[in-house]
Amino acid sequence: MKITLTNFKRFGADSQTFEFAPLTYILGANSTGKSSLFQCLLAVRQSIEAGRWLELLPRGRHVDLGAFRNFVHEHDLEATIILELADERLGRIVFSWISDSDGNRGVLSRIEIEHTGFLLRLTPSRSLAESRGPLTDFEFSIDELKRTNGADPTSPAAPTGSDGAASEDLGTLASFLWVS
Repeated sequence: MKITLTNFKRFGADSQTFEFAPLTYILGANSTGKSSLFQCLLAVRQSIEAGRWLELLPRGRHVDLGAFRNFVHEHDLEATIILELADERLGRIVFSWISDSDGNRGVLSRIEIEHTGFLLRLTPSRSLAESRGPLTDFEFSIDELKRTNGADPTSPAAPTGSDGAASEDLGTLASFLWVS
């Protein structure tokens, strides 16, 4: 499992990737981003638990990051925060958030899913940045659906992993967000 962060707190446009094994230690000097990794994951978790998955909630049950302007890299409200979750067997999910019009919360600007030879990019059909109040329902448009390994994206056949077994649902890739 790999987790990559971009423009979150100390991690700028030069993304930082963390690789996890069955047993992983995260060590480093003060102010190198150890806590930032977990704060981002906890913000995603509390957003999902609150039923507000279209937002990156900065304040909640698990973490209090202040306003979006406080945790976006160098307080740059034009920057996009990106969280990528990747696993060789399960695929890749990329979430991108931009600032709302007030700089208080992050709103989803794109989801990218790559799994067993397919790439799907979704964006909101209108800007969420101007929306007021909780974001609970929204329409997305498909920016791109393409084959990445020669598979037919319209095929109803269940994809198989490299071992020939049916691939697991992408939801398991991010299941650690719900683990207490």
